[in-house]
Amino acid sequence: MDFKDPLFWASSSESYYEWEAKLSRDLFGVTWGLSYVDTNISESEGASYYGFTDVCTATVVASVSKSF
Repeated sequence: MDFKDPLFWASSSESYYEWEAKLSRDLFGVTWGLSYVDTNISESEGASYYGFTDVCTATVVASVSKSF
């Protein structure tokens, strides 16, 4: 990501990487997914203009989808 507006981003760099490792499987007519998402931004750099302190921390995302 290339971030251009320093008002909304308190970081020493103007860009960062976001990455995701995802596993998905079709089972019982739906697609189940589990992802691990992270960035290369340190916790101290991840201070948000909005006051959240966990904006840049890693997270796990579970998903279920069905196509019609």
